[in-house]
Amino acid sequence: MIGSLRRRGLQHIKHNKKIYSLSLAIFIFGAILGGVAATSVTSDKMLVEMSVFFSVYSLFGTDNSAVFFTAVLRNMRFLFFVFLFGFFPITVPLIFVFIGFLGFQFGFATTFFTIGYGGSGILLTILLVWLPRLMVLPIIFHFALQAIQGTRRKLYVNQIRNFMFSASLLVICGLVEAFVFPVILRVVTGLFL
Repeated sequence: MIGSLRRRGLQHIKHNKKIYSLSLAIFIFGAILGGVAATSVTSDKMLVEMSVFFSVYSLFGTDNSAVFFTAVLRNMRFLFFVFLFGFFPITVPLIFVFIGFLGFQFGFATTFFTIGYGGSGILLTILLVWLPRLMVLPIIFHFALQAIQGTRRKLYVNQIRNFMFSASLLVICGLVEAFVFPVILRVVTGLFL
């Protein structure tokens, strides 16, 4: 069964490699722009923002339900706009704008923490930025591909089914982000304060 899924997944990627390559290139371009933007923030302002973030977090902790709803709403917003833009051929390029925006956020946060904390910032970035995003990005990339193909084929029922499936996966990602990553953040903030 796992071999069959792997084989189907590889065939899917091979068949759609142009769209996935374009999506990945736009994401990387957005990440580079985000990194450049983060380097323009002055180091004094950056250190103040980080110390406020970590002190507030360590003093008050987090409300897991608030984190869950924030994560799910953020991810659903992207998914909804990709879904909406997939209905009309003229709006398909806006899907790539959203993918570039995700890359910008990723690049900005990565550079921000790395500049602020050096080598320790890399650990912080891996735990707090990369892991949550690496769960969500494949879902959004795949749904973007389905939305683009749905526009070409006019398979709106299939798009709705893919939206519901992707939305349920994003809810699971929100649960992980709300209940697993705050534990990691508490440990990590203890290392940085």
